[in-house]
Amino acid sequence: MTTYSLETTQTVRRMLTERLPEPVAVAAYQFMTGPLNEAPVYTAAMFSSGPSPVKSSGLRV
Repeated sequence: MTTYSLETTQTVRRMLTERLPEPVAVAAYQFMTGPLNEAPVYTAAMFSSGPSPVKSSGLRV
């Protein structure tokens, strides 16, 4: 299994600690340290303008 390292900018840290509402900051942090950090290529593909990974529903992300 590949291990990735998450690096953030000062702007990201400030947004998480000072600007975003706490529930939003917690959700963003959990996403960045969870799914995004574990599988960045797959997770990024979910947000691309290409076809959605959920093909059966025809929904696009």
